[in-house]
Amino acid sequence: MAESCDEVNYTDIIEALCRVHEIPLIKVPDGKQLGEMAGLCKLDRKGCPRKVVSASCIVVKDIGEESRGWKFLVEKHKIPVAAR
Repeated sequence: MAESCDEVNYTDIIEALCRVHEIPLIKVPDGKQLGEMAGLCKLDRKGCPRKVVSASCIVVKDIGEESRGWKFLVEKHKIPVAAR
C-alpha cells in the first residue's frame, strides 16, 4: 500500500482486511513507486519505466516462481511462511 494515500477510510479498511485475513501488508512511500512495482507503466528502449500510473494499493495473488525479488521482499519484510 502507498503511504502517500491520504484517504483515511481507504487505508483503514485495507489494513483491517489484511489484519483479519492475516495477509502481510507492505507499505511503500509513493503511489508511483507502487505502480511501477506492479508493472503499471511502459518501458522505453533502455528498459526505463515511462508513463507510470500511480496506485494506492495492489494485491499479489500468485507470485509464480520464486525469484530473487520475492526472496528480497520476504527477508526485508519478514513475510511468514504461510503467506508465501
